[in-house]
Amino acid sequence: MHIICNDTCHIGANLLVNISSAYDGCDSTCMLDVGDHDFVRHASYVFYAKAMIVKARGLKSGFDNGSIRTQAPLRDDVFTRVVEGINASPDTPLNISRYFNQL
Repeated sequence: MHIICNDTCHIGANLLVNISSAYDGCDSTCMLDVGDHDFVRHASYVFYAKAMIVKARGLKSGFDNGSIRTQAPLRDDVFTRVVEGINASPDTPLNISRYFNQL
């Protein structure tokens, strides 16, 4: 699952972060567990190292053709933890931090 972290910006892009299964030694900046979202069925983490900036038109195309499925939105408190982790994680790539801080 990917989380869209911002409204589409002035360049027509969005920041996405990935949710992955937790393991010993993973980035513990933002851990998720059962109850944080229906998609999360075991200990997971936000994989900031693989965050990406994507064009909104590509997302829309994926939604339109069914290759991207939507999930229920995150609760506000969980979403806040996810986006606060963008700047807190030591694994967030510099270009991602710069993009996010310019929003």
